[in-house]
Amino acid sequence: MTLDKLVKIADRGYYDGLVWAYYKDPDGDHGDTLAQFIALEIADTYDPEADDVEQLLEVARALTKAEVQLAEVVSALHGAMRGMV
Repeated sequence: MTLDKLVKIADRGYYDGLVWAYYKDPDGDHGDTLAQFIALEIADTYDPEADDVEQLLEVARALTKAEVQLAEVVSALHGAMRGMV
């Protein structure tokens, strides 16, 4: 699978098309750093030697890891708020 095709698949799952915009113009100011992160993560994990399933699994693994890390940050923020109340 080409990197373009992989990014287009991910872009279909994002509501505003900005994953593709950041992939095509990574330094542009498109106003959505989460979309930028997704585009960069896909490019960083891309392996042209991997088959389609391996490509999809690797991107899903990387983004799932990020999802867990974001949930931990949100949990820490909620914990901090509980300490303020």
